[in-house]
Amino acid sequence: MSALDLEVVSWMIQDSLKTASSRFKLAVSVAVCDRRGFLIGFARDREAKISTIDSAQRKAFTAVQLGSSTLDSIEAWKRNDARNLGYYDFLLSSIPGGAPVRDSGGAIIGGIGVSSDLSASDDQKIADLSAEVLSNIVSGTQRLDVQVRFDSKGRAQV
Repeated sequence: MSALDLEVVSWMIQDSLKTASSRFKLAVSVAVCDRRGFLIGFARDREAKISTIDSAQRKAFTAVQLGSSTLDSIEAWKRNDARNLGYYDFLLSSIPGGAPVRDSGGAIIGGIGVSSDLSASDDQKIADLSAEVLSNIVSGTQRLDVQVRFDSKGRAQV
């Protein structure tokens, strides 16, 4: 199992902020946590609302604790008729925008949370993209200096 180091996490956070701003026109907060859900790195765009701080951290924590994106967790809760999210843990988020980060063997090594306070679906897209890039960097299939580009349909081209 690989671990997330501060250099890679810091780069990923900055890249996520740039992607949110340039591609999605969003001011966001981005949080990255380790495999236990403890915060490794965080940054907030100066235009992002204060409420995005806690939300981004909770989304990253949720992705790690439940082993799936927050969007997938929400769908599972709906199928299982989970009426009270707080029953599980008060730190879990029921808002899309969190994604687990996996090593090359598929083990969860961390989570990333993105919060804009405007578009949860775009938050999830940014988190998924960032988690994929971070997983690729950790597993050695991508270098830090590679920039993500988008095709005409908005799909990431790494």
